[in-house]
Amino acid sequence: MSIALAWDRIAGNFYLSTSISKLNKKSKLFVIREAPQTVLPKLFKAWKITHLVFERDTDPYAKERDAKVIDLARESGVEVVATRHGRTLYDPDDLVKAHGGKPTMSITQVQHVRHFPELPPSKNR
Repeated sequence: MSIALAWDRIAGNFYLSTSISKLNKKSKLFVIREAPQTVLPKLFKAWKITHLVFERDTDPYAKERDAKVIDLARESGVEVVATRHGRTLYDPDDLVKAHGGKPTMSITQVQHVRHFPELPPSKNR
C-alpha cells in the first residue's frame, strides 16, 4: 500500500467521522478491519446489538457471506433486516427470474420484462 493510498483512507475516515459527529454529538464511527463472519458475532455480544441492517449484495461470494452472517445473527438473537436492493434499479435475482432465468443484457430487455413497471422513455427517441 502506498503512503498516498493510506493517507486517503485516513483522511476519508476522519472526514466521515467528523461529519457524523456534527449530525449527532453522541455518534461515533468505528472502522473495524476483519471479516464480517468473524467480527460480527463478537460485536453482537460486546455491543448488545439487537438489529442488523445491511444492503444485500448479489455477487456469489457476497450471497454466501451474507447467508453466514444472517445465520450467526439469528443464533445471537439479533433481528436481521436486509434491504431488498440498494445499488441497482431492480433486484437482479427477481429480474433474471422474470426474464425466464436468463440475465438481461440491455435496458430494452429490462423494459420488456412484464413483471416490472415501465421505465421512463428515453429522451433520445
